[in-house]
Amino acid sequence: MKKGIISAIAIVVLTFLYGSQGQAQAPFYQGKTITILAGTGAGTVYDLYARLFARHMGKHIPGNPDIIVQNMPARHR
Repeated sequence: MKKGIISAIAIVVLTFLYGSQGQAQAPFYQGKTITILAGTGAGTVYDLYARLFARHMGKHIPGNPDIIVQNMPARHR
């Protein structure tokens, strides 16, 4: 009796595991834009680092998002 119940439970569990194969999802960043904020003016070393990073990083993120760099230098009084 116990073996029959255990076998029935095992069959039900295996059936659910076999039938619940994951569906493919679209990458989260597909069609989106990532903005990198550079805290310096255009043409500075940190701006160049940010642009170099942005140029190559989009290829390594699933969905291949667009990556842009926006400069926001601090205002001097």
